[in-house]
Amino acid sequence: MVDMQIDTIFCDQVRNEINSKHILVGVYPADYISVPVLPGSVYLSTYTRVRGLPYGPHQFQVRFHNSTDPLTPTAVFDTSADVTQSELPTTLVAGPIALIVETPGFVTVRIQIIDPFGFSAVFDAGRVFIAKA
Repeated sequence: MVDMQIDTIFCDQVRNEINSKHILVGVYPADYISVPVLPGSVYLSTYTRVRGLPYGPHQFQVRFHNSTDPLTPTAVFDTSADVTQSELPTTLVAGPIALIVETPGFVTVRIQIIDPFGFSAVFDAGRVFIAKA
């Protein structure tokens, strides 16, 4: 898992189409989200692509962390994927979650990957800054 590439898009919602396509709604282009008031809330989803996973089944945990308590996840999503071609990206969708934002700060997404042999690693997959408009 050393040569992995991970990229995450933050958005309001990810819709799954009947033909296995995804529609991303409300994409945040600059990794910045403004809320009208603080404290406030925002609904957030992520669309993450992971490249370089070895062939076989994998378990994933997508964790949302905020800057007020960076060690404790605000929300956790469990998912799995069967990698049949390691050169193609594996897509992970998490959310939407309602994040309560007390103060301006970053929301970080971390992904734990568990491979078929039980090896586990955690990677920072992206972050977005949330502040008052």
